[in-house]
Amino acid sequence: SRAFRDGFGIDIAFGIKGVHLTGAQTGVVGGTFYLANSQSFFNASNGFYSWTEQNINNSGAWPREINAMAFPDPLTGFAVGHNFSILKTTNGGAGWNASTNISQELWAISMLNAQQGIAVGDKAVLTTTNGGSSWITTNPNWFMRAVSMGSPSVVYAGGDAFFLKSTT
Repeated sequence: SRAFRDGFGIDIAFGIKGVHLTGAQTGVVGGTFYLANSQSFFNASNGFYSWTEQNINNSGAWPREINAMAFPDPLTGFAVGHNFSILKTTNGGAGWNASTNISQELWAISMLNAQQGIAVGDKAVLTTTNGGSSWITTNPNWFMRAVSMGSPSVVYAGGDAFFLKSTT
């Protein structure tokens, strides 16, 4: 096998943090790349023979990392990352827009469906019930690194030294 960079021609700085196949011949890759001040995705729509680079949110301090992605359906996806943002796609990852900007780093996101989801990070919990049009922010005193939304009222989250279950 060959390295990802050698096999696909994508320069990797810190690594791939999210991969999502949107179909048998299409997919999205997110991470931290050698692309200066941009959160970046690479999208393949031709059986992974070539990749289209997409730079999003071109301001702020380097690096602009994509830490995690969640796709509740083949077209709708959300991504969270370093330097304060939640990004959204409605076309299977071919294009992305900022859904919100916040002041904490976000590490994980889980979407129950295209409308309901939760993102967690450094002393931050954000929830949406309207597809990311708005996010409600809570600031617990925890650094959360993982989250899974099982239902609108049951969420599991974990961090460096804890694991939580919410039923509210």
